[in-house]
Amino acid sequence: MDTSMMKVEEACPGEDLTLSAGSFRISSEIVIHILRFLGLTDIISMRKTCRMMHRITKCRVVWLEALERVCEQYGIFKPTFPMEEMSILELEHASTGPTRFVEGVKKYQPEESVRPYLTRTPHLRRERSSYDTFAHDSLQLVPGGRFLFTSALDTVCLFDLGYNMNVPVKPSPLAVLDNFGQLRAIAPTSNRKELLVATLKWSLPGTPLSRILYIHQINPNRRGGLKFHCKGSLELHRAQDATLMGDLHLTSTFVFFKRTQEFVLWDWAGNRGCRWPATTVHYTQFYVFKDTLLEGGLNEHTYHYDLPTASSIVVADPAQPGHLDDLESLTHQPKASLSPPDGEHNHIALCGLPVWCENSPLDPHVCLIYPNEGSSYLQLYTLKPLNVPESPFLPHSLPVPGGHTTKFYGDNHASSSFYQVLPALFRCEDELVICTSSDQGGLLMSILPVPSKATLEEITPTTVVLVPSGSLMEEIEPNQFAFCPMSGRAVYFGSSGMSDDVQVVDYLLPPEEPLQEL
Repeated sequence: MDTSMMKVEEACPGEDLTLSAGSFRISSEIVIHILRFLGLTDIISMRKTCRMMHRITKCRVVWLEALERVCEQYGIFKPTFPMEEMSILELEHASTGPTRFVEGVKKYQPEESVRPYLTRTPHLRRERSSYDTFAHDSLQLVPGGRFLFTSALDTVCLFDLGYNMNVPVKPSPLAVLDNFGQLRAIAPTSNRKELLVATLKWSLPGTPLSRILYIHQINPNRRGGLKFHCKGSLELHRAQDATLMGDLHLTSTFVFFKRTQEFVLWDWAGNRGCRWPATTVHYTQFYVFKDTLLEGGLNEHTYHYDLPTASSIVVADPAQPGHLDDLESLTHQPKASLSPPDGEHNHIALCGLPVWCENSPLDPHVCLIYPNEGSSYLQLYTLKPLNVPESPFLPHSLPVPGGHTTKFYGDNHASSSFYQVLPALFRCEDELVICTSSDQGGLLMSILPVPSKATLEEITPTTVVLVPSGSLMEEIEPNQFAFCPMSGRAVYFGSSGMSDDVQVVDYLLPPEEPLQEL
């Protein structure tokens, strides 16, 4: 929705909102234009200055534009919100959600668990006509907290959890994708209006061992006849190996992943691709943001690559999947490496701002976490673009240190050990949020300050318990719990061990309640 040309009469009908002090007068259009450059806390502060400013900051256009800015800055999927149908209170509630959530959980004592306002077990079903629950083995939550993908065997379901807790969960799926494998990644389209899903399917029994990677697109807000549309496919079989190592990174144009001996970049939108040898054949985590790749490699070093330019793929039969062997094989080396801290570490866990934030004007950040038997070590970096001509020596971006901590959970959670981390690092105002599961079956949220400069100093995270110990299923994996601080919502498989025990937990007050001042 374009609100930049909306007249004040349309935004605040029946109101004379001209500010005046003696002979000095300011039109409401000018004031609303000024509010476009203010943060949410500043808008709330302006509301307190006078009666007329209070009325202006209650205009619909103010919060329509504020919500659109918040979605762009923090990577929230904008179609989460039916903005034209939302009340002014709902718009303000959604816009201020990230700030109110983080400020609210920080008020809890370290030994307390954050109390949710609502916990639901929606018993998600496979079909509209069935009252039987459906088994799920993985889930992914779209930023904004409304749309949830679940996966089991060769079935992917898209559910609508509601854009706030006053909207009931729809237990039957909006759409179902059958016989295309398991869900591996989700991303927004380039126009940020639709969703992309990557699935991986094994070959049929009796055929040569192979996997096929599919990309599908869906518009979750389309009315009637909601379907997944296939946008591309790539066969991954090669004679010497068919093993996929780690996660898939999906964007609006390409997919990146690692096989046992190589990295693969497939530009599914432009029918291009390339591959190059990996630094290690072992399972490692990686982080991709725009044209930068960080990979946890040998001896716990982190290698820094520029993503290479993909070359065109010759398609023999457009009706058949492309083939991995059709991708050009390159010689490509890292341009830098980050050394691990002193001490023994089991591996490196990387989390950074997700693909949803690629259009954000804010700097991307990434955390390198080195788990050990005690409290895990964390290094925080800001990826700063160098904006220099292409160079065989200089990378496209530079990881600038933003501090470190030797006590990831702080002193108040010494009994909890790091178990799994969500690969997404979230930003809310001037703070970064990480969600991890502990070895005791709970969810913990760690809050870090956004770096204001390069620093090697130690930083102190604020850690709170979102979900008490013993609440999660045993040996839970990162694709079995999800968290969205922008909406104050967590989703996870419960401790019953049943595959239909999906818990939806909301931590923000509903819009009908008076909004607390920021």
